[in-house]
Amino acid sequence: MHYCKDCGSEINSEESFCLICKKNQPPIAIYEIKQPKQFTKRKLLFGILGLFTVVLIFAGAIVMLNSDSADKNSGSVLPNTETASDSEPLPAAIPTDKSFENNRDIPKTLELIQIFSDFNEGTLENLALSNQEGEKELKLEMAKLDFEKNIVADNFLSARSVHAVDIDRDGKIDILGAARYSHKIAWWKNNGFNHDTGKISFTEFTIDSDFKGAFSVHGVDVDNDNFKDIIGASLYDEQIAWWKNNQDGTFSDKKIIDNYFDGAIYVYSADIDSDGYMDILAAGEAVDQIAWWRNLGDGTFSSCLVIGDSFVGARSVHAADIDLDGDLDVLGTARFADKVAWWENLAQLSSCSSKNPSE
Repeated sequence: MHYCKDCGSEINSEESFCLICKKNQPPIAIYEIKQPKQFTKRKLLFGILGLFTVVLIFAGAIVMLNSDSADKNSGSVLPNTETASDSEPLPAAIPTDKSFENNRDIPKTLELIQIFSDFNEGTLENLALSNQEGEKELKLEMAKLDFEKNIVADNFLSARSVHAVDIDRDGKIDILGAARYSHKIAWWKNNGFNHDTGKISFTEFTIDSDFKGAFSVHGVDVDNDNFKDIIGASLYDEQIAWWKNNQDGTFSDKKIIDNYFDGAIYVYSADIDSDGYMDILAAGEAVDQIAWWRNLGDGTFSSCLVIGDSFVGARSVHAADIDLDGDLDVLGTARFADKVAWWENLAQLSSCSSKNPSE
């Protein structure tokens, strides 16, 4: 738009003549005025909505922070189950003991989503479970893992082996031990909790005090009378032997299984031939063998049967079904060969190459 310089009236830009002033205006006196754009209602509405959205987001964040803080300070770690509408049972993989009180509304399908471990404190914390939709959450406070040493025997010279088993069938776990320099096989009866000392107490009983270089001991029911007998390995006597449990806390004299297993250093038991009787396994460090003796069922055993030969410095032996074919395979370690090995149970066994008694 164009206006008169003198009076401000609108004039025709083509004619350059002001009707009010009644005179022509030179071109330099004519100028264009641009009027400002108006602030529309639509833009105002959008601005208000944007500000309101920001306020809502900020308020929601504050509410969530307060809710999380309240959960951490709460004494309960289980979800509220009073409004549950279903009672689906837990899967078999989820424990259903008293630590899962009011578990009737825990979803049937659970997924492990997070485990936090505090290794510095020895504590497992905050095991969290939820269903696939994330609708439920179950937090468990795990017990703190801590240990305190308790001395059972302090003069068991060159203690070499230990095994835990209920010898007297009183429901409490007793302790077996072998001492190389004491030449002793012994057991400690678990007397239960002593209220005076605040600890579990034990009483020592000697099984054999002349088992030269006693190196390994194991508790197993050899004769199927439901009482744990004792088997052991003697490094100096080169013996594999067993002692029958007399069912009164005492044991029989030594019964020799093998008298010439050179370097007998480790003994173990397992039903190798699946006949219902516990057989004997042993490692011979000097003879470099892993071997076993078949339990004949009457308290006697077969001669030595070799599993692994030329296994230099055979040190330990164990049995497990490695290939899942239904029978027990054998595992062993060799000290001087620096080997860990296993042997598949094929029922193809040779005789032991034991040292001749005359040598």
